Amino acid sequence: MTRWDSPLFTLIWEDEEEQSGRVFDSMWEAVAGESRKIVKPNQATVQRSRDADGDYLYVLDRETQDIVKRILEQQGDEGGGEVRMPKGGAQDGEELVVELPGSKKVGLPQLQRLRRAFMGLNRGGIGLEGIGNMGPSRIRESFVGYLNDSFEKDG
Repeated sequence: MTRWDSPLFTLIWEDEEEQSGRVFDSMWEAVAGESRKIVKPNQATVQRSRDADGDYLYVLDRETQDIVKRILEQQGDEGGGEVRMPKGGAQDGEELVVELPGSKKVGLPQLQRLRRAFMGLNRGGIGLEGIGNMGPSRIRESFVGYLNDSFEKDG
């Protein structure tokens, strides 16, 4: 019943006009009528809708990159201290604080290593329900918390 020849319509050359009319009516009903089967698209080929902010991996990369850039720009020459940055992408009043270790200045290689580790931990959740609430501000909070924990263990 699922083959291409089902339903099979046979039209014989010697059929009468009335029989031919019935065959063509049943063909029309099968192709365009009310009782035809609804063809569902293959789920593997259906394109997923995207958020207005973009793809999750792109947002994860963009937000962590921004935090690393802000740390490099704002940290003092002697190292240590705090780096403050907005919680959301825009200046919404709330701030996140990265507490840098006091002994030395944090370099780009160390920050990139921590960033890659954080992205590796959060990349595995793509497509799961828990990612739905992982917007840019939540990503920023998580990454700042991860950095603070890492600096506390190193320091």
